[in-house]
Amino acid sequence: KRCPGMAKGQYGNLKGEDAVEFTAMDEDGSGTISTPEIKVQLKKMGYTALKQNIEEILREVDKDASGEMDFNEFFDFSLIYREREGFSKQSMDAMRAVFNRYDDDGSGEISAVELGDLFRHLGYKATLDELHLFVVQVDENGSQQLDFREYLKLMRLHREEEFKNVRKVFDQNADAETNLLKAEHIEMTLLALDYELPERMQEEVLARKEVDFDDFVEIMDDSRRDVVARERKKAGFNDEKIAQFQEMFDHFDKDHGGEIDNKELMELLKEFNWEPTNKEEQKALVKKIQLACERTKEAGVEDVGGEGEIKFWTFIQLCRILETEQETQEEERMEALMR
Repeated sequence: KRCPGMAKGQYGNLKGEDAVEFTAMDEDGSGTISTPEIKVQLKKMGYTALKQNIEEILREVDKDASGEMDFNEFFDFSLIYREREGFSKQSMDAMRAVFNRYDDDGSGEISAVELGDLFRHLGYKATLDELHLFVVQVDENGSQQLDFREYLKLMRLHREEEFKNVRKVFDQNADAETNLLKAEHIEMTLLALDYELPERMQEEVLARKEVDFDDFVEIMDDSRRDVVARERKKAGFNDEKIAQFQEMFDHFDKDHGGEIDNKELMELLKEFNWEPTNKEEQKALVKKIQLACERTKEAGVEDVGGEGEIKFWTFIQLCRILETEQETQEEERMEALMR
């Protein structure tokens, strides 16, 4: 089995590298290595390897179900682990689906602006300048855009940065001798990372006596899903910006009914120089409003407004769509000037 896009020569080199790594891990010369030994080696390679992800791949490659790997099994393990950049298969598949969704032109690559939409969908905040820096970090072919492999690598680097802070906070609250976190300290540790333990998880989580770092990360990721849902509703805007939008929306909501009609919307869009100036732009705006309604529903808001009216959270999604379009046009203008 060969990683997608890997040339035959690269495959051979990789096997040689794995042989060196395998020999270094197999300290007792038994010809097999265990999960803890793999975890240590992956850490040396720059991965914060979670046991649940290691065990998932181990189940795929451990043909004799021994719980340990010989060299051939380790080689297959390394290929899969590198291909997934350390993520679980479910996480990688989910990231591929999100990548394809925001690859608007179907080119197989995303721009910094498209990456911004993707990040916001995942609950992350980043300025356009920061997004450009992210692209430069992993843009191996110099296209100034990211293909899926480069995007996956970026997400791993982003994850590793997150893990540094998580590890620091975890160690501050965990038992110094056992390096385990007592159940009664889980909520406090999550709060230190700006997460809350969802009510739906409390009984199960607090029933545990203690958790290790990997288990805590799993709890944190589950807690983060609730945060992502809230952030997705705000379309990546901070609370201050949301308050400004709310004030403007309320000003144009003449009857204070909680929604604005098409005429009021046009007046509001003029404040941002976003109003359509011809029939073609009017048709395009209708499609953007439909997209805004879809994204509002995806964010968990059921009431997005009826025909000819827009609710506040739909307006927020529309603002993000129009702002992204504006950023894309500016990017294209700058690229044209640099040619």
